[in-house]
Amino acid sequence: MVRHFFTLVFYCLLHIYLTNGCLPTNEAGRGGGEVPIPTTRISITTPTTTPTTTLATTTEPRCTNRTNLAYLFEHDDVELAMETYGAVDSTNECLLCDNGRVRYYASAANETPHSTTPLESAGSVSARTCPNFCVCDWNGECYRPINSETIATFWPYCNDGVCGMYVYVTGMNDDPGAALRSTTTSKTYTAGAQANGMEAKPVTDSSYFSAKSIGCYTCDQCTA
Repeated sequence: MVRHFFTLVFYCLLHIYLTNGCLPTNEAGRGGGEVPIPTTRISITTPTTTPTTTLATTTEPRCTNRTNLAYLFEHDDVELAMETYGAVDSTNECLLCDNGRVRYYASAANETPHSTTPLESAGSVSARTCPNFCVCDWNGECYRPINSETIATFWPYCNDGVCGMYVYVTGMNDDPGAALRSTTTSKTYTAGAQANGMEAKPVTDSSYFSAKSIGCYTCDQCTA
């Protein structure tokens, strides 16, 4: 009897629970009934920002002039020879060029090229070894030998803090017609113009020019 009583109570409570419902309700008015209140799920999206990192870039400096030293870019395809005027060692080198190296030379003590000791040139290149060698100046003008007898000797010299690698033109068997001619203009530097009798004129004379680069086949400058 007691068990039937509790069973009856349970079903009554269940009926009350189901009748009232679990959802909140509003009164719909006098006419009746209760209407469930709709629920809306709101989704909030937080924007995300991907951080960006800017890497600092550095450019390695090219080979530049150095104080009280004569500059000469020597292409990979050329090697200066001793010839008559010697081939002194460079003081420093810059190896940043992809196609050669820049060498820096101390000034010769004598401004006049000579073949007596102490020999002071940086070296020479002959058209017999490099038939179409190319020497370029600091203005971008380049020169090639006019014949196979032409030799270019590089003479480092500083005057009042201004240094240059001056090109002394000579010829095999002292040929006065040996010369370097511009590849773009009619400008020519001849062995005869640089001679003062049996001696050479000093490299400060206008018959010389200061070289920036030398190549056996190419006129290319340092690329880094």
